[in-house]
Amino acid sequence: MIAAPAGLVIRPFDLDADLADWVRVTNAENAADRIDERVTEDGERSYLAHASDQFDASRDVVVAELDGQVVAVTSQDWIDTRD
Repeated sequence: MIAAPAGLVIRPFDLDADLADWVRVTNAENAADRIDERVTEDGERSYLAHASDQFDASRDVVVAELDGQVVAVTSQDWIDTRD
């Protein structure tokens, strides 16, 4: 097993506190992957603030901080593929 770096904290997402970091990290990931799409705070707030059965940011998004700085975000949702 690999030990987590000292100072690493995994915690739930807080829309108001974490939105700017969500946008920063998402756009940095897209740039690194050579994806042209960039997100904005307004657009992501609209998306993240509207919970559904498939996605609720308070339940389905987590934030990784290293020494108090957000270094990663991740989310999960589900899609019903039954016909």
